[in-house]
Amino acid sequence: MDLTTDPSILVGLLTLLAIEIFLGIDNIIFISIIANKLLIKEREKARVLGLFFAFIMRLILLTLISWSTHLTKPLLKFSYFTLTIRNIIFIVGGFFLFFKGIIELYERLKNYNTTKNYTYNQNFSNFWVIVFQIVVIDVLFSLDAIITAVGIVNNLFVVISAIIISMIITLIASKALIKFINTNPNVLILCISIILMIGLNLIVEGFGFFIPKGYIYTSIIFSIFVEMLNQISHRNIQYKKKIYLSSKNKK
Repeated sequence: MDLTTDPSILVGLLTLLAIEIFLGIDNIIFISIIANKLLIKEREKARVLGLFFAFIMRLILLTLISWSTHLTKPLLKFSYFTLTIRNIIFIVGGFFLFFKGIIELYERLKNYNTTKNYTYNQNFSNFWVIVFQIVVIDVLFSLDAIITAVGIVNNLFVVISAIIISMIITLIASKALIKFINTNPNVLILCISIILMIGLNLIVEGFGFFIPKGYIYTSIIFSIFVEMLNQISHRNIQYKKKIYLSSKNKK
C-alpha cells in the first residue's frame, strides 16, 4: 500500500476524489438549504451530525461491495428500460427532492405576516428531521459515486480515503455556502431551483432516460455565474446610491 512503489493507488485516489467532489455538489446545495431552516445555533450541529451519520452509512454501503453490485441487476424488463433497485431509489429520491424543492420554494415566496403561517413554518424546523434528511439525501447522492468507485478501484482503503477527504471538503464548503445564503436571499431561490432540476433529472434517469451530467452541471454553473453578475450589479447600484445620497447631504 506504498504510494512510491505503486503509483496506481495515488491515481485511483485522485480519480475517486474528483468523482466524489463532482457528484457532491448537489449534496452541498441541499444541505445548505435545509440547514438554513433551523435556528442559527442549531445549524452547525445539524450539519456536522448529518454528515457524520451519512459518512457511517457510506462506509456501510462500501463494506457491502458485493451487495452494491446488485443495485444494477434487472428486476423487471420493459420495452424501453430495465427496472433495477438503483432506478427505484432514483425515482423515489427524485420525487422527494422535487416536492421538497416545491415546498421550500412555496415557503420562501408566500407571506409570513400571520402567526398561523409562522407556526406552520416552525413545524418544518425540527432538528432531528433535518439531520435525517441530510443523511438520506447524502446517501442518495453518493450512490452513483459508490457504484463508480467499485468499478474503478478494487481497493477498499483507497475508496474510504477518498470519501473521508471529500466529506471534509463538504463540511467546509457547506458551512461557507450556508453563510453566503443567509446574506443573499436571491441565492437561496437559485439553489432551490437547482434542487428542483436535480430532482427531475433523477426521476427521468430512474425511468431509463439518461441526461449527460455535463448538461446539468453546465446549466448550474451558468446560473451561478448569472447570479454573480446580478450580485455585482446590485452592489454597484447600492454603492452609487450611497455616493449620491452622501453628496446630496453635503449640499
